[in-house]
Amino acid sequence: MSSPSAHTVVVGASVAGLGVAESLRASGYEGRITVLERDSEQPCDRPPLSKGFLLGEDAGIELPYAAMAATEGVEVLLGEEVTALRPDRNLVHTATGRTLTYSDLVVATGSRPRRLPVPGRDAVDIQVLRGRRDAMCLRARAAGARSAVIVGAGVLGLEIASSLRRLGVDVEVVTNLDVPLNPAFGKELAEFERVLLAAAGVGFRSNTSVRSYRPGPAGTTRVELETGAVLTADLVVEAVGAEPCTGWLAGSGLTVDDGIHCDASLQAAPHVYAAGDVCRWFNPRYGRSMRIEHWTNALDQAALAAQNIAGSEKQVLDGIPYFWSDHFGCHLQFAGTTTGHGVSGQRGADSLTVRYLDRTGREIGVLSVNDPRPILEHRRQPAAG
Repeated sequence: MSSPSAHTVVVGASVAGLGVAESLRASGYEGRITVLERDSEQPCDRPPLSKGFLLGEDAGIELPYAAMAATEGVEVLLGEEVTALRPDRNLVHTATGRTLTYSDLVVATGSRPRRLPVPGRDAVDIQVLRGRRDAMCLRARAAGARSAVIVGAGVLGLEIASSLRRLGVDVEVVTNLDVPLNPAFGKELAEFERVLLAAAGVGFRSNTSVRSYRPGPAGTTRVELETGAVLTADLVVEAVGAEPCTGWLAGSGLTVDDGIHCDASLQAAPHVYAAGDVCRWFNPRYGRSMRIEHWTNALDQAALAAQNIAGSEKQVLDGIPYFWSDHFGCHLQFAGTTTGHGVSGQRGADSLTVRYLDRTGREIGVLSVNDPRPILEHRRQPAAG
């Protein structure tokens, strides 16, 4: 157990960062906990931003940092950007001149939207969606829009497209891939999603990318594609992935390459852990490192990092990755990995199950639409011994 003189510093008031603080207190941790967040706005839960919040629903997005500070004795400092880490001296430095000494540190700085480096981007108003400020801006723009182009056909892009269609906005989705979502999910899901898009009246342009942006008439944006086609829209949203927020770790000595490299216990260096989007850890279940940008993974990693800080024996994270998405009236869930050698699909009238197999025929992943049973079964699988 910890001593009252211990001090855990968490960088990032994300779901993962605040989850670490909450889990530490739940485990009986008696030391100080300080959470440093670069943004001055109140932390929020991201999953609702592309769905209910975009439709005008404000409930359910607040993260309980204020209540945590009042009841759990957690110090949450907003507008406090960490600029440097000194693992050799257990120090972090902030942009306001603070220097904090820690006994344990958790990096939970999350990720930022990737932006396309195409000509004309700075001359027009291109929306992205990551935090509260982005969501409020996108919601305001959507309220007066009649047409929209969504660049990117991943989970976020489809969720935004679905919400905009519910608002009555005409939507075109553009992707450089040949199918919606990830081709690794297989042709069964690709066909299912194409039907959903068509039924919702969403245009889908595949195998092309944005060549340039240009101002259009009456405040619109002209989106020129590599095919030569030009789309004109009131609203343009880029949803082309995210990059882990690790720039401030330059010179820290940590291994950073598409995330902070951690061992199976989420440790990047002695007394330094990572959790959430920023963490690339070795998952013993699959025998490889992975970085996962999903809500459940952030909470799982937060709980384990806290357990390893407060406990006497290091535990490892060997869980099954999981995510869900709600779009166009369907509830999609995925558990496991698609990095296999076989795919088996089963489609119903309004449901779909796809199973992913390894070389031996063992199930290593399941995707399901509108049927939770295959997911529940897969997530109960024990780790290979």
